[in-house]
Amino acid sequence: SVVTEGKQFADNSLIVGADPSGALIDENGRHYPAELAVAADGVRSRTRASLPIGAHFEEYPTKVNRWLLEGRALTEDHTQFEVWSGDRRVGILPCGTRQTYIYTVMPARDQGACAMPLDADNWSAAFPKLSALFAALNAAEGSQVIYPLVTTPRWSAGRVALVGDAAHGMPPTLGQGVGLSMINCHALAEVVTQSDDIEQALE
Repeated sequence: SVVTEGKQFADNSLIVGADPSGALIDENGRHYPAELAVAADGVRSRTRASLPIGAHFEEYPTKVNRWLLEGRALTEDHTQFEVWSGDRRVGILPCGTRQTYIYTVMPARDQGACAMPLDADNWSAAFPKLSALFAALNAAEGSQVIYPLVTTPRWSAGRVALVGDAAHGMPPTLGQGVGLSMINCHALAEVVTQSDDIEQALE
């Protein structure tokens, strides 16, 4: 634990829950009280699970592979498309001014489709017109995640607020989680600074 400029930072502390009174709780049962406790601990949030808000977390038997490639040879500005073949799909989207974002989605049971690096021949058999794309993806570094979904009737309890994937984790196809998390934090900062009552502000 480190104190800097009157602020206490507790490193190496695994947070396993929160008390609606506004305290985070670590694995040793220690409480860290605050006027406002913010849980940004991801899609598998232990903080969310500890709160009496009726939240639910589910993993679907679906996987998504994602790549960010340099260049815009595959798509034009403001143009994105998604194509399907059976229970597989491929999406190609412009990203910024110089990059292209690509995703492939498939059932987790489809081992050939799930292979990383991407099996270009396997995918080309399902999407022959995209064979050049799959060859490029085979040589590129990508990431793979399972499809999660978080449902929460509310994003706060007492003086504890959820933000980011802890509040609204969703299928990661379009990679919007970081942007939504920043919007959450901006909105949270606005509402709590406009009220003298944290709990009322969160409501």
